[in-house]
Amino acid sequence: MSTSEEKTIRLCPIESDILETVREMERETLGEVHDEVRKGITVNSSAVKIELRVEDSRQRDVARGIVRIDQETMEKLAVHPGDVVEIIGKRKTSAVAWPAYSEDQGRGIIRIDEFSRKNAGVSMNEYVIVRCGEVKDATRIVLAPADMRLNVDEDFTSFVKNRLMERTFVEGDTILVMMIGHPVRFTVTKTRPHGIVRLTHNTDAQILAEPLPLPPPTVEVELTSVNELDNLNVEIEVLEKGYDILNKSIELKFAVIVRFNNLVQTGEFDTYLDESTKLSDLLDAYRKKALNELESIKTDIKKRSEQIGFPISISLSDIKKVITEKVERT
Repeated sequence: MSTSEEKTIRLCPIESDILETVREMERETLGEVHDEVRKGITVNSSAVKIELRVEDSRQRDVARGIVRIDQETMEKLAVHPGDVVEIIGKRKTSAVAWPAYSEDQGRGIIRIDEFSRKNAGVSMNEYVIVRCGEVKDATRIVLAPADMRLNVDEDFTSFVKNRLMERTFVEGDTILVMMIGHPVRFTVTKTRPHGIVRLTHNTDAQILAEPLPLPPPTVEVELTSVNELDNLNVEIEVLEKGYDILNKSIELKFAVIVRFNNLVQTGEFDTYLDESTKLSDLLDAYRKKALNELESIKTDIKKRSEQIGFPISISLSDIKKVITEKVERT
């Protein structure tokens, strides 16, 4: 489907009712599973981590946000069918754990569909770390279409929200929503809070009409000596301040600015300011974290240079990304 072609997706009342009925049945079934398996269960720890080999999901499980793991793994993780697990590959994502098929018991595998594999940054036969997920209800989720433009109104937003009700997400995930037989891919561009979040009736769900702009090209520099690391610096600045009426909180946008001589790479992130924190204190904490992360990166580069010598190429884009992610989670 062409990215320049604008698609208008509308639901007639009958189709909408049928889809919502099916979705409601799925939610009721999942609720019954939760009620049945959690009787008398009080322990659910995220401390245990298990490495599993990735295999493809079966067609019946595609785009449902679930993974299949065997009974032994579930017991070690202290999770039960219907619980959320965190999946860690090159990036982190989440899914609902369901029992493995009988022929997969004891094989040390996890069946993941292509969407969750992409979200975890892994391919078939690679390994992921799995642990019990720590889930928070989302106060806000922003979705953007991955490869088309949409006409978004209140009815459309409500339909998508209902289709994704009780699903869990991590910022950066790609998800699939079926609409009148047509798959529409969305990118989770922002969540509040961060980490694994669950979309609920109280979640403020926003859907953008167009895909996000492509990221800027990677910027790399070549270091000829260890002394040039002194030219690598980072700054934190406040870009925007606003009051979120729905959540009754102050929303802030920060910039993470990485400089090397005349080259600049800038990352951005949003956060909320609670009533007990001063902006100056938060800014100081972010700057301290950014400087500590930069020093850690410089130390690692120095160690690598002792192994292979100079010149060494480094990516300012990667440094910006790493520091932004670390600071955002402070």
